[in-house]
Amino acid sequence: MRKHKNDTEDKISNFENLFKDTSKAIQTKLPDKPFHIYKGLNVAAFDCVYVAFAIHLTKVPENIHERYLSLKSNAKFHELISSATTDEIVVRDR
Repeated sequence: MRKHKNDTEDKISNFENLFKDTSKAIQTKLPDKPFHIYKGLNVAAFDCVYVAFAIHLTKVPENIHERYLSLKSNAKFHELISSATTDEIVVRDR
């Protein structure tokens, strides 16, 4: 957060627009409550999927819904979003 402490209004506006556009893409392309993996919101799942969408916002694959469902059923993904979720290696692997 310190990195962006003194950002210009333009830069802040760009982040805001990216967040809104990413939110819209996720809402239209993924199932309802996509980050409710077990019970309630899974922050680790939210983090990795949101970042992936934001990075690839202009080229989200047509089959992203199916790919996401496959990811949700992947045992390694469940491991990475279930324990030590703030560990640097786990974050990188997600």
